[in-house]
Amino acid sequence: MPNITQQHLNILFTPLSNYGYRGNSALWALLEESLAPEEFCLPAEALIKKIIHITKQVVVDSLMEEIKLGQVHTMNLDVLQRFELQIHHNYLSDDKRTVDPELETKLGQIVDTVLDHKASWAARFDRRDEECELLGALAGRYEPCLFVSGLNRGGMSGGGFDVRIWTESMLPVLIQRCEDLEQGLAHFDSFESSGALFVGDVHGRKDKLDTFLQHASWTGGEELLVFVGDLIDNAVSPKIDHIGLLQWVKESVDNRHAVCLLGNHEFNAIGWFLTKANGEPYRTHSQKNRKQHDAFLQEVGEGSQQHQFWIEWFQSLPLFVNFGEFGAVHACWDQKTINNIKPYLNPNGSLKKEHWKSAFDPKHELYKMIEILLKGPEVSLPKGVTFKDRNGNDRSEVRVAWWKESYSSTYRDIAVVAEDQRQNIPAVKLARDCSIVNTPPPIPVFIGHYSLAPTEFPELLSSKVACVDFNAASKDNPLVALYTWKEESDEEYTHNILDAERFNFANQPIPTRMVDNGITQAIQRYVDSYSPIIRNTQFTQLVHDILFKEWDPIGVFDEDDMMDDMADEYAAYEESVTRIAQAGERDSLAGHLALIQTHLMGMDVKDGGLVCARVAHKLVEAWKHNGADDFDLF
Repeated sequence: MPNITQQHLNILFTPLSNYGYRGNSALWALLEESLAPEEFCLPAEALIKKIIHITKQVVVDSLMEEIKLGQVHTMNLDVLQRFELQIHHNYLSDDKRTVDPELETKLGQIVDTVLDHKASWAARFDRRDEECELLGALAGRYEPCLFVSGLNRGGMSGGGFDVRIWTESMLPVLIQRCEDLEQGLAHFDSFESSGALFVGDVHGRKDKLDTFLQHASWTGGEELLVFVGDLIDNAVSPKIDHIGLLQWVKESVDNRHAVCLLGNHEFNAIGWFLTKANGEPYRTHSQKNRKQHDAFLQEVGEGSQQHQFWIEWFQSLPLFVNFGEFGAVHACWDQKTINNIKPYLNPNGSLKKEHWKSAFDPKHELYKMIEILLKGPEVSLPKGVTFKDRNGNDRSEVRVAWWKESYSSTYRDIAVVAEDQRQNIPAVKLARDCSIVNTPPPIPVFIGHYSLAPTEFPELLSSKVACVDFNAASKDNPLVALYTWKEESDEEYTHNILDAERFNFANQPIPTRMVDNGITQAIQRYVDSYSPIIRNTQFTQLVHDILFKEWDPIGVFDEDDMMDDMADEYAAYEESVTRIAQAGERDSLAGHLALIQTHLMGMDVKDGGLVCARVAHKLVEAWKHNGADDFDLF
């Protein structure tokens, strides 16, 4: 099982929506700060024990300091007395500068009990019956709190530590994240892939998948293909090949070269096929639904064995995939929903057979959870508030852009609609229960579903969310994918999981290549403005030697180990450097060298500017003081 390291702290300590008191928020930051400098490699269970130990020690140290100073906070004194710990002189030396170790042991035992996240509140305190009123006060009538000076970072409730929020909310989140991270890393490692290509909604366009795979030079080797769902459903057309597409994807999944998620169109197909006890389908066979699903039905033959075969395969597809450092779902990664739906799932993330009936029951909690994951969350508008959609229908619910990082305050801010429809959404303040908005996922997430407008330069939805569905279902829009790879512990290989520069599709303009070509062309035009080279053997050799031995941005020169095959490493730049040096343009030559090493070579050279300036000065001065005729005197 892969271990967790300090490079995963940003996942474990993704901010929470609520911490209670300021001390709880301070603890969240302190835990990350305490673990960050360490080089650890621990399984989830060991890391959680370490986190609990750090938390306990902060509380114990703060209590000890208060006792030494004789200034025990009233909240702490109340709790300590409930455990029959009377602070008196027997624990202190005569000068009160040292404390009997017995006291620290006793405090540790008390803090262990108070912070025990496994026991119920009533079970944490071994009290006599006549003291049940005190127990009731501690466990029920008010939130159990401590004052922890080590967590006091200012503010009205600075140092206030809500124990219940820590034990019942914050710590369980950390435990869940550690376990998910550990299991996800193991899941990705099982594919023996160095990276993953997350592929957008294909919708029967096998031709576009073939084009993409050829463009990406994918051969089933190092990169794992992850289809984010919606392989099926499109307008009836000769270009649609559901059977060929499904066969290819299933074979790749069976060979562990690919993973395919359940999309809302596969989910709808299951509902179309399955029937209730009375023989009615779970998804209504309306004219609208049939039109959407007709191309698939025609190809597989409605009600045929082939139809049943593919429905059963759809039922085996996971609703989401967790790879530890990143994950994927068709429409929305809502961590609360993902945690709550797990009891309904098989180990591979697919829905258990006995729960499919509930999945189509609007009164069952499973129905709402699947709606969120596969179709995206909707929120109800305030009572009496409606808007008209593009078809002129009155709507009282709006689908939301759950990935937004900037705070959204109105329904118009978070609505997922075409821009020309946005003014139809009321600019009314969001209700307090719209918690699914402005809550980033703990890991970077890849999604499809939203049919974003095609663009030559795709962008991320946020720093944590990337959509790879750019409407490949229609017209000549290319199938889009996004590449990433698993983090390595060596800092040399760390990267941003989500990077807009790694979107990948056929005939894609490559931004870095465009920039490099533009710089190369600009340099060439600039160099061409100078007079042709004045041929001089000695100066030519000087340029060659100085570029190789003194400029050397790549670092190939080694005086003790000269390699003849590396001596011409910078030959391509010698002519341009010579022309600018002979023109006497010292500053231009320094800039020319810096531009080459920074933008064309991509080298971040220590003291690079200084080296370029020194080389430019030396070459310009050499030509200036010796000239073409008597350069051999130099």
